[in-house]
Amino acid sequence: MKQMLYILALLAATAAPAPAQSEAFCALRDPVRQIYHIYPGADAHRSIVRSVGPKARDEVAGQLPFGLHFNELGKHTLYVAAKEGMPIGLIHVRSEVGRWGLMEIAWALDLDLRVRDFTFQRCRSRQRRKLAAESFRSQLRGKSLTDLKGLLKDEGKLAKGLRAPRGTEELATALVRSAMKTIVVTQSVWKADLKILRLLDEGLRGFEGGASVQPVKQPYTKDVLSKLRGSLAGNGSVFDRTTVTVLRVRNRAKKQIGTVVRTEWAIGDDRIVLLWRIGMDGTLRGVRAGGAAKLKAEFKALEGRALDSFEDCASPTELAAVEVLTLSAVHARE
Repeated sequence: MKQMLYILALLAATAAPAPAQSEAFCALRDPVRQIYHIYPGADAHRSIVRSVGPKARDEVAGQLPFGLHFNELGKHTLYVAAKEGMPIGLIHVRSEVGRWGLMEIAWALDLDLRVRDFTFQRCRSRQRRKLAAESFRSQLRGKSLTDLKGLLKDEGKLAKGLRAPRGTEELATALVRSAMKTIVVTQSVWKADLKILRLLDEGLRGFEGGASVQPVKQPYTKDVLSKLRGSLAGNGSVFDRTTVTVLRVRNRAKKQIGTVVRTEWAIGDDRIVLLWRIGMDGTLRGVRAGGAAKLKAEFKALEGRALDSFEDCASPTELAAVEVLTLSAVHARE
């Protein structure tokens, strides 16, 4: 909760310099110019410094066919570009060692860690201009980690899916590897921060007029627990309560206009993240679900329903909706 309030406070202040938390390796050399060039609509930016250590190195080794170099460890900075207090994108600088020496790339990512753009911060190769051209950069935009993996063959060479100018293949391969490492490291090291930023984004974008959010300190009050014990949730809770976050969304007049609930749900050995949006009329406005397409479709089918429509519910997804709508109903009137 303290971390959430800290990040919300940082993003609430606009047009101010990023806090100098500590010196970090591989940071932007000119944050103001570079951030506002990549995100021209931003009116503020903040930096979150974290240590990239053995855990992140193991994550990279477990997900990718290559690892982190020793000089890629240490303190690093994730930059958050914001507009009117709302996060609109990320920038993370990573390094890659090649025969041209140390190369530094500033990667712009969206909140779902897809590539938005990139710029070379340091690169001695003469081929960098060809890869910095729009014709090449456009091929990487919107790419997820899975998409990027498809651009490299098993032996680490470029696949046919990426059109690199002749003579730039080696540099293009290093660039794709850098993008993949950037995504894995960002997800590993800034996992808790991304959770908060995505919640904030879901709340402010999901409700017209949304201007601020207020985290609920104690989601499972006595009133909530009492209602759940008498509901179709059976044992009183579908979710691990320690993973549940509730945000009240308010307009500029400080009036609550909706609720966002984040939950984690266990499906076999997997845990998926669910982001629920509930209107003040008690209807489920939307739900974003990870996992398989079939599961996403099941949650999508719940949209538009209210708590009183689940009297005869039996499916696991419906039971999950009952718990979320109960949480929202209680915290919408407090």
